[in-house]
Amino acid sequence: MWAVDPSLESDGDSLKSQEESYSPYCPICSSCGEEGCCSPIMCEQHPDGHYCKSNLTHLQFAYHMHTWFINNFFKQLPEDVKKKYDEEWNKAWDEFYKPKPKEDD
Repeated sequence: MWAVDPSLESDGDSLKSQEESYSPYCPICSSCGEEGCCSPIMCEQHPDGHYCKSNLTHLQFAYHMHTWFINNFFKQLPEDVKKKYDEEWNKAWDEFYKPKPKEDD
């Protein structure tokens, strides 16, 4: 037989309240933790984050596969595809690494 938390047996309102307040989303970055759903890029690796470990694993895997692809296949791509890749690389680099201009207050 399943064990039931005694505090939930006596107070149906408590259970309803817990169900209504439950959210699968991380309180820090809003990631849902489902593989392939929310981007692990949004993860802030915050101590109170809910899915930081799995998001970091996804990012490490993506980095590994990217490196493997570049080392094994990039040279074989047609020049127009390499050019598109390089253009996207440069846009992403700017997005992630260039300092953002400060907004006027």
